[in-house]
Amino acid sequence: MNSIPYPASKDAAPPTRSLRILLVDDSEDERLLLEDELHQEGYDPMIRRVETAETMQAALSEKEWDLLIVDYVMPRFSGLAALGLYRRLELDLPVIVVSGQMGEEIAVEVMRAGARDYIIKQNRSRLFPAIARELGEYGDRLARREAEQKLSIIAKSAHDAIVMWDSKGLIEFWNPAATRIFGWDEEEAIGIDIQRILIPAEDRKTAVKKFSFLTTAPGKMFGKTIELPALHKQGRQFPIELSLSTFHSHGAQEMIGIARDISDRKRMEKALKNLATHDSLTGFYNRTELEAQLRNELNRALRHQRPLSVFFLDLDHFKRVNDRFGHQAGDELLQSFADLLRKAVRNVDYIGRYGGEEFVVILPETPPQQALETAKRLVGSVMAHRFNTSGEKSMALTVSIGISALPDHGVTVEGLINAADKAMYTAKRTGRNRACLAQSTDG
Repeated sequence: MNSIPYPASKDAAPPTRSLRILLVDDSEDERLLLEDELHQEGYDPMIRRVETAETMQAALSEKEWDLLIVDYVMPRFSGLAALGLYRRLELDLPVIVVSGQMGEEIAVEVMRAGARDYIIKQNRSRLFPAIARELGEYGDRLARREAEQKLSIIAKSAHDAIVMWDSKGLIEFWNPAATRIFGWDEEEAIGIDIQRILIPAEDRKTAVKKFSFLTTAPGKMFGKTIELPALHKQGRQFPIELSLSTFHSHGAQEMIGIARDISDRKRMEKALKNLATHDSLTGFYNRTELEAQLRNELNRALRHQRPLSVFFLDLDHFKRVNDRFGHQAGDELLQSFADLLRKAVRNVDYIGRYGGEEFVVILPETPPQQALETAKRLVGSVMAHRFNTSGEKSMALTVSIGISALPDHGVTVEGLINAADKAMYTAKRTGRNRACLAQSTDG
C-alpha cells in the first residue's frame, strides 16, 4: 500500500484517498462519526465494524485492511483481547487504540500488546495525524519488506556466494550459491564462525588482521575485491575472488562477502601463461623462456661462484624422418624423444626446445666433466631406444650433443649457447651420435 500523508492544509482540497479500516468497537455511532471525519480529511473510507473475537478474526481473514482501530473498553470483547488476537494471527497492520479514559499504565500496556498508538476520545484531533503517520510508516514497512523479498530472491538465485556475518564473525545469511561453492548447507553454516568455514587454518591469522572478521573496525580490504585461498567443506583449498562490504543494522556492524570460485579462471590463466613460455608439442620451455632461465642461473652461478653447464642437442638426420614418414610421425618422434630426455636429466635441470629438432639443457651445479658423462649416457640411451609412431613405424634415432661450461666457454647467455652449439657441430662432423665438450678457445 502506498504511503498516505496527512494533508498539510485544510484550505486546499486534497485528492480523495481510499482507506480500508477494521473498527473493533461496540458503537455504530462511533463508526458513523469516524466515517464522516475521514471524509472531511480527504479520505474515501470503507469501514467495517466488529465487536467480537469471532467477527474480528473472520474480517481479518476475508479482506486486507489498511488500519485497525480498537476501542479499549467494550462489553463483550476487550481491547487487550483484540490485540492478543491480532498478535496470534502474526499480522503487521497499523493498530490504534482509542479509549474514553487511559492512564499511563494502560497506555504502556496497550503499546506492549502491539498497538502503534493510543488516542483519548476526548482528544480526537490527534486521531487523524496519527492515522496519516501510521499509514505512512506502514507503507514504508511494506516497501522495505518488498525490497527485502526481492533482495532475497536475487541472493538465492545469484551465481556468486553471498554471505553475511556479524561483528563476532558468526554467519547470519548463507545463499544457495555459497552451499554450491563451499559445500556447507545453510543449516550447517548459520551461526558458525566465518573463518572456520571459509579460511584455511594457516591463513586465519592473516584473515583476522586484514579483514577484521572478529572486530567492529572495518579492515583495509573492505570495499575492495581481493583474491585469496578458500576452504571447501571436504578440506580442499581453491581460489576465490572476494568482495567485502560493511553496514550498520540496529546499531551493530554487519559484514557482507560476495565470493566467486575462480578455479577455472586460474587454470585458464595458468594455461595461457604456459602457452607463452612453453613449447606446445614437447611441453619444454620455448627459446625465449629458456634463455631467461639460463640468465637467472648464470647470474646465480657467477654471484656464488658455482659450476654451470649447458647442452645443445640436435637429432641426427631428422629431416629424413619428416621426408619419409611425414610431419605427424616426426612430431610423435619428437614427443617420444622429449619423454626420454626428461627422464635422463635431473628435476633441477631446465630443458628447452630451441628449434625444430634442437634442444638446450641447463645443468646448474654441474662441472664440465660431470656434464660430459651425463651427455654420453644420454647418447647411449637414445641409440638403444626404439621410437614408435601411431602408424606402427619403429625406428632408431641418434643425437649429437655439444657441451659448454662456465666460465671456460663463456660468461654470458649467448656465449654459453654459442659454445655448446659449436661443440654440437663438432660432434656432427666427427661422426654424429656422440657428445663433445667445447674447447676453451670456442668461448
